[in-house]
Amino acid sequence: MNGETLTGLLKKGQMILAQAGIKEAGLDAWLLLEYVTGKSRAYYFAYGEESVTESVAERYLELISRRAGHIPLQHLTHQAFFMGHEFYVNKNVLVPRQDTETLVESALECMKAVKNPYILDMCTGSGCILISILKERADAHGQAWICQMSTESGCAECTDPGSGRTCGIRTENLVFGNAELWFRTELFKRLV
Repeated sequence: MNGETLTGLLKKGQMILAQAGIKEAGLDAWLLLEYVTGKSRAYYFAYGEESVTESVAERYLELISRRAGHIPLQHLTHQAFFMGHEFYVNKNVLVPRQDTETLVESALECMKAVKNPYILDMCTGSGCILISILKERADAHGQAWICQMSTESGCAECTDPGSGRTCGIRTENLVFGNAELWFRTELFKRLV
């Protein structure tokens, strides 16, 4: 694998993904190349014949192989975008979908007249629903409860105050808990 270039690596990735029937083979190969190398597309176009290290080539082809196995791209890069915000995701959570943004928009509309709403995100994954609501409503507070089956969800890793990745939410407005614990439903204005 010595002497592999950015261009050669990208072409290999595109071919492997296309042969595996990945619909967005070209785009996914690009995104994984950017992820592994840290190089932008502009850099690629200017320096496509630049050699990459053997370790970079191996890492890229490993991720390409996993993507060819139909593992979601977001689980490989641990990045998903929802409501204009980036969220950490892993294999233990569903990848946030654009159509779920409609749910957040509806919740925000329902809460317009509610002052200081308290929100429960039961069995949270990435935390994208609750965090997106809290980003829009600075007066809101919420709890993200992780189900026992998903104790390794992406939410705790994305928003743990100790990690420094709180998505801009004041940490006193966001609490994590385990859904297996008893909870008081009277705290919440609406359960869905």
